[in-house]
Amino acid sequence: MIKKNDNYSKLKINFYLDKDYYVPYKDKLNYEPSNDSIIEKRFDVRFSILNNTDSVIGFWTMTCDWQQSFLINNTYIKFLMPDECDHNFPHQVKIKPHDSIQFKTTLVRDIQYDNPCKGCVGCFADQGRVQTTKIGLILIDCNGVEDYFNMLNDKSRWNIIWSNSLYLRK
Repeated sequence: MIKKNDNYSKLKINFYLDKDYYVPYKDKLNYEPSNDSIIEKRFDVRFSILNNTDSVIGFWTMTCDWQQSFLINNTYIKFLMPDECDHNFPHQVKIKPHDSIQFKTTLVRDIQYDNPCKGCVGCFADQGRVQTTKIGLILIDCNGVEDYFNMLNDKSRWNIIWSNSLYLRK
């Protein structure tokens, strides 16, 4: 039997940076950059969700597009979305008592962070942005596929568990 929301507060999310690097940016920009060589900062990260209870805990997410069940606490870091997905549908993830599951993904920093616009005043990083990053799990505990989409689209029904803070360095 899967326990409902009363045990969700005992979930712990540990967030880790494995590697950070730059790649050439190949998409078209909608502004004139101040630098000639456009680069995009990426972060290979992983996070684990630990069930610190004596019961199985379950939550719903998508099979491929699982990133939509997670939030990032700042506006200049986003998930690098996968290019292809053959079978994307809601399913329930179950975590056994005192066990954990792990997700690996790549995050990208907003292209203007490292490539400011030509003639702009100020720096993207200095405009009061959040300096550390957290991942938040949107807990969707529902009664099937239709209810999953209803809950995902209704922020008032979200229960969010946040990870530790991680500094994604320059």
